[in-house]
Amino acid sequence: MNDSTELFAVQSDLARCVEELERERAARRAAEGLAEEVSLAHATVLDGLEAAKEEILAAKREIMRLSNLVFPIWPSVLLMPVIGRLDVERSDLLCQTVVEEAARTRARVVILDVSGVPAVDQDIAYTLRRFDETLHIIGSQMVLCGVRPELAQMAMGGEHDTVSAVLRMPVRRTLSEALRWAIKATRT
Repeated sequence: MNDSTELFAVQSDLARCVEELERERAARRAAEGLAEEVSLAHATVLDGLEAAKEEILAAKREIMRLSNLVFPIWPSVLLMPVIGRLDVERSDLLCQTVVEEAARTRARVVILDVSGVPAVDQDIAYTLRRFDETLHIIGSQMVLCGVRPELAQMAMGGEHDTVSAVLRMPVRRTLSEALRWAIKATRT
């Protein structure tokens, strides 16, 4: 093989290597661009998820606020209907709401209507006791109404102190009976 043929072969190999290197560079640039697009898409998805999470939390707070309303129904008498599940977080919020409103309005009686509580757990008697004791401290009295049999059974299955406290609470079957009791209590 002569020098010119050898030189031509080397140049051809070099040209192929340069072409391959250019293809690899182009592929790398495309991969980097794709990685950047994926990273931006990932960040956008994360931002969207964070925004959705904030919207869900805001909606949950609004639902909690709307489901914890206290209504004045007679001079010195408030009504708090409890509708839905009563877990620890919600009972804390309910207690805070009813105590603040009772203190603000100087209510003598708070009627707690639990007819809308579909499910009960072991903490229900403790929650009722806590409501009653907290209201008592600020000078209000709680009357309970709408107690379903399963709630009564659950309340009676608790600790002795809690059961005793629940048994001392005024309890009426219906809201109208509780209101009649509350009106009499505010007149004395």
